[in-house]
Amino acid sequence: MGDMKYLPQTLRSQIMMSFLICFAFMAALIALNYSNFSQLSRSMQFFELAEGLNSNILEMRRYEKNYFLYRQNFSYEENATYTNQLALTLQREKDTLVQAIGQKNFNLFGKYVQEYTELMSKLHQASCAPDGCAELQTLIRGVGQNLLTLADQLVAVERRTIHGLLQQMIPLPLISLLLLVVLLGFVIFFI
Repeated sequence: MGDMKYLPQTLRSQIMMSFLICFAFMAALIALNYSNFSQLSRSMQFFELAEGLNSNILEMRRYEKNYFLYRQNFSYEENATYTNQLALTLQREKDTLVQAIGQKNFNLFGKYVQEYTELMSKLHQASCAPDGCAELQTLIRGVGQNLLTLADQLVAVERRTIHGLLQQMIPLPLISLLLLVVLLGFVIFFI
């Protein structure tokens, strides 16, 4: 009977304590679900950003190839437009990107964008035929490929993060239901 001195003696107190325990359990479940959905929402937003960067780089590279083949000013201008959009996005989303990929990778991304811009400008100012300037074109292709590789890695990492979060969230409703049944059984026994 020594254990019973900590339990409420009146029926009203027992019911109140039971409801408080159920309320605390439900509040913990809601907090856990809120945290998971909040994290999933942030990951989805970053995934959209990474997809946007990737798409921007692909368009940039498409006009790069057209410029290599035909040396049309239109292709160079479109390439420059997409390159500028990429640089602006990096600048605007700096905090988000640094948090997701780290300062070192962010700096590397910025360095590649700057190098790419300078090399394309240099090619545009060079007076060589479409099949000339092979060395400069090779450098541009290399930096463009580095940009695309970084963007692809961002997308892949974020896709894995989202998949992992969803895998963690799938069993939660079942586990919560089982725990709730156990808790209700305890409450019924307690009362």
